[in-house]
Amino acid sequence: CIIAWKNELLMITVHIVDDHNMLIEALQSAIDNSGFAKITGVSNTLAECRKMLTFNSPDVLILDLSLPDGKGADFCKEMRRKYPDVKILVVTFHDEYSIIKNLMSSGASAYILKCDFTQEVLNAIEAVCNGEIYLSEKIEKILKKRNEQPIVLTPREQDIAKLIIEGLNTREIADKLGLRYDTVKTNRKKLNFKIGARNAAELVKIVIEKKLI
Repeated sequence: CIIAWKNELLMITVHIVDDHNMLIEALQSAIDNSGFAKITGVSNTLAECRKMLTFNSPDVLILDLSLPDGKGADFCKEMRRKYPDVKILVVTFHDEYSIIKNLMSSGASAYILKCDFTQEVLNAIEAVCNGEIYLSEKIEKILKKRNEQPIVLTPREQDIAKLIIEGLNTREIADKLGLRYDTVKTNRKKLNFKIGARNAAELVKIVIEKKLI
């Protein structure tokens, strides 16, 4: 999605999946008053969300992990397959390292705790629609404590990193490596998360500074 909030017709569309109505009301008020995004759907269950998304696919899906009819991580993977262009923004109480890792590896573009300020959600919506990974400050601290071990890139990750450094975009990298566009897009997201980069510029800086290739 492209941020163009000066034109209401191009406002970022957001769907919330959560079973806590007070949180939904707070997020809906903040997002609808942001000036650049609007709520186009609300679901209290995964089944309801599936049904609604067949009629109206949003730019951003705000997803809770503790829902009565399924696991958020599995649903995240499902959404990535069915709606690869939808950015998934996780908002949850879960702050365990393994859960955060699993969700980000499953295709989430942002991870925020429900105890974080609402402004974090607005910041995340803007960031993911600019193609970035967004982690709240608390989540970054949790990951930093566990990510102090050396980073080792796989051969494919090294190939993709080299081409990013050379200035190639996702489509060009896919053509160069003989891979599908969506495959490279997913690998780039996982690579960013693995090394702690929010965007291509940070990736290049970290890869060079840490001599990862």
